[in-house]
Amino acid sequence: MRKILCSGMMILIMSAGVVLAADWPMFRQNPAHTGTYAQPAALAWSFPTLKEIVSSPTVNEGLVFFGAYDKRVYALDAKTGEKKWEFVTGDKVKSSPAVSGELVFVGSQDKKLYALNAKTGEKVWDFVTGKKIESSPIVGEIEFAAETKSAEAGGEAKPAAEKVKIPVIIIGSCDGKLYCLRAETGEKIWEFKANDEIYSTPALSDGIIYVASNGGRVFALEGATGKVIWENRKLSGNFMESSPAVTSGMLFIGSTGSRLYALNIKTGDQIWEFKTEGGYVCSSPAVVEDRVYFGGSDSKIYCLSASSGEKLWEYKAGDIIYSASPVVLNGVMYIGCADKHLYALDAKTGLKIWQFTCGKAVNGAPAIQDDIIYFGSDDGSFYAVNLKNGIKY
Repeated sequence: MRKILCSGMMILIMSAGVVLAADWPMFRQNPAHTGTYAQPAALAWSFPTLKEIVSSPTVNEGLVFFGAYDKRVYALDAKTGEKKWEFVTGDKVKSSPAVSGELVFVGSQDKKLYALNAKTGEKVWDFVTGKKIESSPIVGEIEFAAETKSAEAGGEAKPAAEKVKIPVIIIGSCDGKLYCLRAETGEKIWEFKANDEIYSTPALSDGIIYVASNGGRVFALEGATGKVIWENRKLSGNFMESSPAVTSGMLFIGSTGSRLYALNIKTGDQIWEFKTEGGYVCSSPAVVEDRVYFGGSDSKIYCLSASSGEKLWEYKAGDIIYSASPVVLNGVMYIGCADKHLYALDAKTGLKIWQFTCGKAVNGAPAIQDDIIYFGSDDGSFYAVNLKNGIKY
């Protein structure tokens, strides 16, 4: 079963796992994938598409963006749900959009990464990879040598008296490569050959890129060159769908070997591992202070100590949590499930606060802005739910 998760520039991480931002511009909110948000939320509406929605939404300047299995990318008014535009790709869109300035970036199973005008939906450029894209792009700035336009992964860097920060897009592909592109033009700066398919979405923190590939591998790469800093080949499971979260000197990631791992971001060495009751962990973890949250195919939602891996609580849902990933806001954790629900759980205790019922599974990660939580469902509908008074029990 391979139901892949959606899997401004850099969002400022103010403290371990807490993000202060006005928008939700990419998968898991920020390049480090902490999946947290620090402010509360207004209206409730739904928008019908033609097929399933696994892509996780992004919210920017009053618009919400997401992709769907009907081969389209949508932009809706975040307050009303009114469609502003749609863009048709050549295949399903599981990738989650990322927004930077006037551009929205999204991958498609037609092998292309698209850069679209955020206000009109018109294509600005596209970049073709060797196979389908199900990984989600991240946007950020990386420091390059001033006189060096690009460097192939593993190549020698030219000395420079000055360095310059360049807006980039980082995207993985099922062709086994990770690409670093100029955000404005789509020009390739470098590519890294992981050899195995990349479904996981990369993370970017302090100029270092972290990415997982099939075969149980996690890499840390120099942002400017794509050169390998370290590689961990010891993770269980051959299919890596969970995306890494990076914070407080640690990297957290799930595996199809029914485990969640914590690695040292300097060395890649394992700090701890937590084994679930079976199946796989394709959910991408959210990290808040010393707590890490995720779901598993054993139908459980977990909260662990980020420093030790000790289980703090678990919640038994009605079905598997496959690619659904949690979001934490003001002491509440939100996560979708194959049992057709979006759950709101007390982040400290795991007690259920409410659940919202859809027509089919919720397999993407939600996004939150201005008291509204946004998410899609396999029932083909995209939902905006009021956290205060728009809840359906």
